[in-house]
Amino acid sequence: MEPHSKRRRKHSQHEDQNPVPMDRISDLTESVICHILSFLRTKDSVRTSILARRWRYLWAYVLTLDLYCEEETVINRVLLLRKVQTLHTLRLNVDGCTEYGLETWIVFAITHGLQKLDLYLMDQEILPACLFTCKTLVDLRLHSCGPIPMDGPMFLPRLKKLQLIRVEYEADESLPYLISCCPVLEELLVQLFTDMASCNVSSPTVKRLTVDFYFFDGDRAGCDMLEINTPALEYLKIAYSFCDHIKCGVATSLIEADISFHDEDDNLSARSLSCDEKKGSTEPPEQVPKCLLSHLRIIKVVKIEGKKHEFEIIRYLLRNTQVLEKMDIEYAQCLASEEDISTLKKTISPFQRERGSAACEVAFAPFREEEVVEVEDE
Repeated sequence: MEPHSKRRRKHSQHEDQNPVPMDRISDLTESVICHILSFLRTKDSVRTSILARRWRYLWAYVLTLDLYCEEETVINRVLLLRKVQTLHTLRLNVDGCTEYGLETWIVFAITHGLQKLDLYLMDQEILPACLFTCKTLVDLRLHSCGPIPMDGPMFLPRLKKLQLIRVEYEADESLPYLISCCPVLEELLVQLFTDMASCNVSSPTVKRLTVDFYFFDGDRAGCDMLEINTPALEYLKIAYSFCDHIKCGVATSLIEADISFHDEDDNLSARSLSCDEKKGSTEPPEQVPKCLLSHLRIIKVVKIEGKKHEFEIIRYLLRNTQVLEKMDIEYAQCLASEEDISTLKKTISPFQRERGSAACEVAFAPFREEEVVEVEDE
């Protein structure tokens, strides 16, 4: 007969080999669990209610709602069953909702302290007017919505981040009017979906700006003049297909600029990127902008084809950027052979000896299409 101590030791070893699973999530506080649930779509969050009695209504205390292609009755019921008075974030992706239903949901969110709204309406629904006077909204993303009005009550006093993707506008004045009604706006992304005679982006507070002109399967959007007046700008990205002229005001805080061209446009050489008053001028400004002299640290030149005006721009930038740290030059697919690439490097090499910043490094790489546009679809 085995001693009692040996039997107990064997029993203990057996337990170690087959440990009982621990439910660590249920040991968390309800506030932590609700925070975890906020990263799920609401449909998946509701499904956790069957796990245990404690979980039955936890989803109703989550401060984020993420509703994807739900029926109007489902969305109404979800809003009705919520147990908290605050709604921090609303993500709504619907196809074919009624104007009344959309306005009801937006009003509900606004009256519950909404701070972030992500709205994807596949049928270009009319946006409720109350959306443009929300006093608590900090982050707004509109996708396939519109039209944006060109006048009327509009004021978003706390909005810091605005993304307008494939949005319709009543007129060319609609976009600048909306921007002017956002007094603390810091980050702006615009993807134009329809042609415009002019696109004016003017804001004293915007620090990050991305402008993209929609191009897909033969469809395109463009404008005659893109005018940018953002003196506090630190980051600028322009990815455009068909834009005749770009006019940039002084941006003394600019750190990084990423300008890309459409490689299917045969008339690119006749177009311009200018910082002076003369529309369409390819001549460098008489006075070097302050942003080049003392602020610009990174330059990315995309889709270089080895044309004369491209070399002139690169030379000008290298000579007049005194604190530049890096210039990335990405050559287009038309420069496929080693001989073409070698010629490109040899042409630019003398410019490096003239550079204003001795610390500047120039790097060459093939252009990759996926890097141009940062717009994310659902």
